[in-house]
Amino acid sequence: MELPNPLSKENREFQGNLRRARAFARRFAIKADPFSSLLEILSGGADPMVFAYLWLAVEENYNILLFAQGKTDRHIDAISALVPWHKTTLDIPSGNAGYDRRTNFLNTQETSVALQLKGAERLVVDRIIAKNMDKKYLDLLMSLPKYGTSHIASLKADLYNKRITHALRSKPFEIKRNNIAWLDISIVLAGDEGASKIAAITEYKWLERAEIKLLGSEPGAKPFENMRMLNGNKLNLDEIYKSKIIRSYARSNLVNSDQAVEELTRRAHFLETCAIPASAKEDRRIEMYYEIK
Repeated sequence: MELPNPLSKENREFQGNLRRARAFARRFAIKADPFSSLLEILSGGADPMVFAYLWLAVEENYNILLFAQGKTDRHIDAISALVPWHKTTLDIPSGNAGYDRRTNFLNTQETSVALQLKGAERLVVDRIIAKNMDKKYLDLLMSLPKYGTSHIASLKADLYNKRITHALRSKPFEIKRNNIAWLDISIVLAGDEGASKIAAITEYKWLERAEIKLLGSEPGAKPFENMRMLNGNKLNLDEIYKSKIIRSYARSNLVNSDQAVEELTRRAHFLETCAIPASAKEDRRIEMYYEIK
């Protein structure tokens, strides 16, 4: 099927309408209160520093994959709440069935996930958010960051204490070699569906993306490096200065690494304050962080 021309008058008008409606669409996609899942997880004892780290990662347009044996709706909603409101998003619902005309970028009755993903490649889409994605679409999803479309996606898979990069290259995922380098952060959840918690967070740096320094003609250089960013249930602060998330935030905001870590701490304190029941009066908490006091 031929995809519509993104430069046509109809598609330009559609994209404009979509941008004006994005705030409503985001609220629709994450039920009534887009922050309810985030507050629920923080109130349940999660480390605010972990979500402050993920907040910076989302803001810097890095890609995040979540893996769990059960559903991951609660955690992907929580991370999705951190997406800046000026970003245009495509939400693929849990089970990848159905569509919402407010977030269907092809403006058709087509329910094919593959068609929507291919449409995201042609149109102006900043980020795709997919809950419990079918494994057969993952390779297509991971090919989109080269076109400027990052993603937050969850999949049903038991990868606790397993080599995630190896698993993604193997069946049933079979991610192509040139696409797997777009894996920035992997999150593994453990526990029952209703009470699952983050068991592991791994950050990846790729030689292919020039995120690893290659000394001269060093033989046998590894194609990637990975760091465990979780120590117990706390953010691993011993590795934080090596994190590409911190370095990227520092570069894009013209600050040094110390100032970037200070910002990480401020956001963690902000999230901790938001999780206090007395402060839970409105659903604009993440927006409020950027407002001039």
